[in-house]
Amino acid sequence: MLKNFLKTGTRMLLRQRGYTVINIAGLALGIAVCFLILLWVQDELSYDRFHENSDRIYRTIWDGKFGDNEWSIPLGPVPVGETLRTYFPEVESVTQLMRGSRTIRRGDEYIIENNFLFVDEHFFDVFTVTFISGSRVTALGNPDAVILTENSARRYFGDENAIGRTIELSDGSMLQVTGVVESFPSQSHIQFDFLGNINSLQHYRQRMEWWQAATAFTYFTLYDGISWTAFQSKLNERVRGIYYPEEIFETGAYFGFTLQPFTDIHLGQKYEYDFPVSGNRTYVYLFTVIGIFILLLACVNYINLTTARSMKRAREVGIRKTVGSGRLRIANQFLLETFIVVIAAVLIAIGLADLTMPYFNTITGKELIVFELGYGLTTGLFVVFSILVSLIAGSYPAILLSSYKPITMLRQGTDGITGSFKLRNALVVFQFCASVSLIIGTYVVYEQLQYLQHKQLGFEKEHILVVEGAGVLGNRASLFINEVETLPGIQGAAQSLYLPGKDFDSMPFEPEQPANYEVSSFTYDLIDHNYIDVLGLELISGRNFYPGRAADSTSFIINETAAQALGWDEPLGRELTTYGGQVRGPVIGVVRDFHFRSLHHPVEPIIFPYIRWTPRYISVRLEPGNIREGVESVRTIWDDIVPNRPFVYSFLDENIEQLYRSEQQTASIFNIFSALSIFIACLGLFGIATYTAERRTKEIGIRKVLGASVTGIVSMISKEFLKLVFIANIIAWPVAYFAMNKWLDNFAYRIEPGISLFIMASLIAIAIALITVSYQAIRAGVTNPVESLRYE
Repeated sequence: MLKNFLKTGTRMLLRQRGYTVINIAGLALGIAVCFLILLWVQDELSYDRFHENSDRIYRTIWDGKFGDNEWSIPLGPVPVGETLRTYFPEVESVTQLMRGSRTIRRGDEYIIENNFLFVDEHFFDVFTVTFISGSRVTALGNPDAVILTENSARRYFGDENAIGRTIELSDGSMLQVTGVVESFPSQSHIQFDFLGNINSLQHYRQRMEWWQAATAFTYFTLYDGISWTAFQSKLNERVRGIYYPEEIFETGAYFGFTLQPFTDIHLGQKYEYDFPVSGNRTYVYLFTVIGIFILLLACVNYINLTTARSMKRAREVGIRKTVGSGRLRIANQFLLETFIVVIAAVLIAIGLADLTMPYFNTITGKELIVFELGYGLTTGLFVVFSILVSLIAGSYPAILLSSYKPITMLRQGTDGITGSFKLRNALVVFQFCASVSLIIGTYVVYEQLQYLQHKQLGFEKEHILVVEGAGVLGNRASLFINEVETLPGIQGAAQSLYLPGKDFDSMPFEPEQPANYEVSSFTYDLIDHNYIDVLGLELISGRNFYPGRAADSTSFIINETAAQALGWDEPLGRELTTYGGQVRGPVIGVVRDFHFRSLHHPVEPIIFPYIRWTPRYISVRLEPGNIREGVESVRTIWDDIVPNRPFVYSFLDENIEQLYRSEQQTASIFNIFSALSIFIACLGLFGIATYTAERRTKEIGIRKVLGASVTGIVSMISKEFLKLVFIANIIAWPVAYFAMNKWLDNFAYRIEPGISLFIMASLIAIAIALITVSYQAIRAGVTNPVESLRYE
């Protein structure tokens, strides 16, 4: 029986080659897209789960409020580690780590290694680290010890044994290799190429008893059965009043800790100063839903095409039933035909997925492969896909076709087919509802990105070269700037501790009274006298710093929002003091508000003391049209002053653009999904248009005999489908509006989707629908009425 079913099914599919190709193409596309999204979702959900104790690892998030400044950051005070280790028996192991970089000398070459992680000896107790050589017990026993990943060891020492070898830093000091370990998988928010001893950092050692400074990441494991939420309360009960005096809390300030489960870090709440690898749980949900919808659209397309061709097989069903075939046997026949189509679609989908994987990896930033889950699991997954899609796409056509009554089919022919038309229309509405929603989403994301890229930020971001790692210049920073400013094509150079597009820090200030606060924490940036001019900030009152004026080294410039936060109507001349009294001086200028953070955040208060120590960044304004030459001339000055450090640079506008990398990826993915959903929906619309044209063949012939024009026939058929698209828009508009407003809520500055955007999306859907239907409508309209009536 099975052999007969296969032979009959294959013969029928080959007889209708055009529809078979369309069905296979639509299903293959839907399965391939759904599979790619499934791989991406699986990769996102698997982050940090390779560690043996991943379900028992947590990290501390330091929460604080001081004045108007509030923060929640993963960096915290150093002594919290020893507190967890000493006073809480629920804690199994604690480790602290800090990110950093080192410049390594190899021959005459200097290499900046940015993926340097400084850890303590307990790092291997908390995390699962596989040693290739060396001992985890003694590997970090010395301050000058360094552990390399296998790739780093091969990069520096080739195939030779790296243990005992030394690495020279740019300052001439040496690090001794004491271990080689396997790299963490890409599904890890912690990544490193080198592990150094955290106790070798003077910055870390100096803060061993300091509870007021964000310094290190703290990770720890709890014993089995311990409630981390209850432990969080217990931790905060201890730090309050002991490490943070009770009187601080009475002023409205707050200091405490939130625990974050390790496996929630990648997709959980985002924090400043965190590791750069991060995902978004909302996008995981969103793309999962889109993947399912794309697959459903493909199945709906198959149902529409199959039922649209049902009239071609109506008499076949009638004859089969007349000669004794039961309904179950006929249904099985049609299900088997669906399974043959799905198997062919799955095989093509595997090829499509493999072919498009490099592009998919580019837009998602992944390194996925088709058999990411393993050959056995992937094969099993495709088998499940085949069965599932066969049941979803094939069940309704099989039930419908096997339900035809033989007497009706043999007596009335195609007029006996009256059911399923409303369902097919509903399926087309569903397809175009999904398509219109994605089109609207694409437009909203695009318009928001355009808004972000073109909104006036309050400073000039173009043509500014950012010299990274300027701290190595030391007391030669001024010399470097003076020589750079003499170069042709250079319009100015400034030094600062931070820059827009980079992370900023905050510190407490004591404002002159009366003010809104006695003490408050504010974001700050140390700048020199060139900074305002180089970045094009607008000084709205007061003056800039004067170079060489001793009094200005203890003066301040603030922005408008800082003046408002302090409650100063006339801020000029009012004094500010850094907490502890190290620097005290007057406010000499106020700059207009500018966006030094991304537009996800509102403008915040910021205070600018004069820079009194080594800068992190030097900003160089280049003359337009002379960018490449300007960069090379600045590089030459750098190499003359610090020949043992590589010249690393970026551009300010590119740094700003990187703040919206996630949104750019979202836009690319929305574009692709919208195009695919429209294409699949058009296949379904083509099928139902074919069905309608064939179903109304006699009517069209009679209308033409009575004088109807081709235009009138096309208009009559197209009108039905425009109604469906119109209904789809009515449903899609509120759905898309709600979803995209939720997405736009992530931005402090955002567009407001106007009615024109929705109308544009609808017009696109209508145009696509008309183009799709026109072929069948025109074909029916130009058919000779003699042929149409012969159809009787």
